[in-house]
Amino acid sequence: MKYISLLGLVLFSCAAAFGQTLSPDEAKKKIAEATPTALPQTTRTKAIQSDAIMLRLKGKVKSVTRWINDAETGGSWQFRNLDEYEENGQLIRSISFDHFGNPFMVRVYGYIDDKRVSSAGYITYPYDPPAPPAPREKGAPDPRDYRYTNSYAYKYGHKDRLIEQVVRANNGKVIVQTKFVYEGDQVKRLRVDYAGKDVIDGIDMYDPNGELIRTILPAMGRYAESSHEYKYDTFDANGNWVERTVTRQTGLLDGKQKTSSWTEKREITYY
Repeated sequence: MKYISLLGLVLFSCAAAFGQTLSPDEAKKKIAEATPTALPQTTRTKAIQSDAIMLRLKGKVKSVTRWINDAETGGSWQFRNLDEYEENGQLIRSISFDHFGNPFMVRVYGYIDDKRVSSAGYITYPYDPPAPPAPREKGAPDPRDYRYTNSYAYKYGHKDRLIEQVVRANNGKVIVQTKFVYEGDQVKRLRVDYAGKDVIDGIDMYDPNGELIRTILPAMGRYAESSHEYKYDTFDANGNWVERTVTRQTGLLDGKQKTSSWTEKREITYY
């Protein structure tokens, strides 16, 4: 893998500064064992937006590492994920880490039959909770394409803005269908439920520079509305944020809310 030196540096930093349970060598070995076979990177279908653009990243991004420092969990930095991009801004690999700083999922991205797809590999630990039983299939199971785990489809509207994203399992069943409605500096996210009804999943608010400043999550039953507010502390030379503070209002029963906050930082490399 072309970014193995970066991964080694990140894992060393996690172990030395962030109290990772696994040693860097152990983590690298588990990641290598869990990484699925690389997927083809060529397609006849031209993407209107790259993954990097959809994530509002600026410049020719090569990799993004992200840490979080939450006072409620001891006030130490915890490594959360490492995303790697090809030169056109499409994700090629993403590594996710759990609350102990240990890698638990490696996902690779590419194309099969001109579909945008990904394959995932998982890492389990003795402290993981037992997996829930798989739901029973009604009738004969749908055939699966074991060349990948998930597929992705996108629809775009005015000004080439993303208006719908559909994630499917490798048997074609929809896992998540999300619609995006643009209203000035706000983007309303609508989740399509199993009955085909649009349900408000959240509202994202952006500043004039396109940075997310507030997310509102609707009230559910007796639980109050929740929200996240983002304050940006540092940007790099390409205009991408590298440190921000997040304040969360978590909706509780009977209209009450709980306030918490944490700091996030990113290290971004470029081509």
